[in-house]
Amino acid sequence: MAVKFRKALGLHATVVSTSTSKKDEALNLLKADDRFVRITDKQQLEVCYGLVYLLSLHTSNRFQTLSGSVTGGTKDTQEMLEFCAANKIYPRIEVIPIDYINEALERMVKKDVKYHFVIDIKKNSLK
Repeated sequence: MAVKFRKALGLHATVVSTSTSKKDEALNLLKADDRFVRITDKQQLEVCYGLVYLLSLHTSNRFQTLSGSVTGGTKDTQEMLEFCAANKIYPRIEVIPIDYINEALERMVKKDVKYHFVIDIKKNSLK
């Protein structure tokens, strides 16, 4: 989402990742500016203008993340949603049924997840 926001604002976007498995998607699908940097490559990181903003950093295999947020109130949220609608900025998701939850967790442990899981509970709701 950060790359999509930066591009819609006319800003330069560099993708920083732990592996190269996301490189093709970052450059071609998200349209990052020909820059993909592995977080473990110190030389590449130094080329990033000496400044790196960490939007989210996975700290372990225990589903822990280090994240920061500067969220505003309802007005800011509404403006952001309107900006997303006007610029066709949508999250990439994978919809899964509730009975797939164990497999989804296994995939997370194996780092076999590209997008956020969204659990479709409507199909499985109790009546």
